[in-house]
Amino acid sequence: MFDIGANVGYYTLLASKLVGRAGTVVALEPAVRNLTFLYRHVALNKADNVRVLPLACADSLSLAAAWWSGGVVEWWSGGVVEWWSG
Repeated sequence: MFDIGANVGYYTLLASKLVGRAGTVVALEPAVRNLTFLYRHVALNKADNVRVLPLACADSLSLAAAWWSGGVVEWWSGGVVEWWSG
């Protein structure tokens, strides 16, 4: 199961319980501030079936620039910042 834009992990942890030990949840989150909490929440909940990837994704392969503006992530163009397969 994939959690795209996992934020701090609320739905990631729900999905972790849903898929159980036999399943895997891949949580994608590009914002460093959210990643800090996401990693912590996964560890505190001992969600060993969660893989956190510090990535953003979109429906096309291209470069994107992201920056913080007023507490939210602004995107210069849509696209994959990094690609993970496997």
